Amino acid sequence: MITVGMDGVKDAVEVLQEIVTPWRRKNAETKAKLDVDFRQAEIKRVKAETLITNAKVARERVGISKDKSESELILSQAKKTEAEATLLLAQAQQILAEIDKERALMKIQQMELAMKLIDKYAPQLEDAKKMESVAKLLPILEQFISSNLELRDNTAK
Repeated sequence: MITVGMDGVKDAVEVLQEIVTPWRRKNAETKAKLDVDFRQAEIKRVKAETLITNAKVARERVGISKDKSESELILSQAKKTEAEATLLLAQAQQILAEIDKERALMKIQQMELAMKLIDKYAPQLEDAKKMESVAKLLPILEQFISSNLELRDNTAK
């Protein structure tokens, strides 16, 4: 016979509902914005790579062209295309740096959330034990925060 103890489940759900779920809702918009920003950075990077390829093809055409003025025009366009690509790559890198910064801030907030939970339910722990508990709690919090799991109180009628 297999038995599963449910002691503490109600308390765990209440903690998630009163502390973690509001944090997740508050930060959902930021997380969604970061996902959109990441996609935009990827689009800029791909456009830049395409421009670089186009510039290389144009430079190869310079070697084939017999007309000097046409060659100069093609070379000028290739340089312009390379400059555009460089700008797009710089913009993509800037967006990615901002995303990294925002994700680091969210990670700090997650640590603060974990510390809040530890302080609430185990205030007697020494600081070293609290930090150890935070480190163990973070992956669990991250899993819940990243999931689509929604907790509802169905007891109110």
